[in-house]
Amino acid sequence: MDEQGWQAKSIEILTEIKAWRQAHPTATFVDIEEQVHRRLMELEAHVL
Repeated sequence: MDEQGWQAKSIEILTEIKAWRQAHPTATFVDIEEQVHRRLMELEAHVL
């Protein structure tokens, strides 16, 4: 994946996280952390 692909994937992940946060305004810190971790694992998979 080239640099432009990394940037696009990063933006996609951040957008998903923001949308999830808006849909779950009362989420606990643990819930938020879990969602962030889950999505960052997607980016990690692309790196590997």
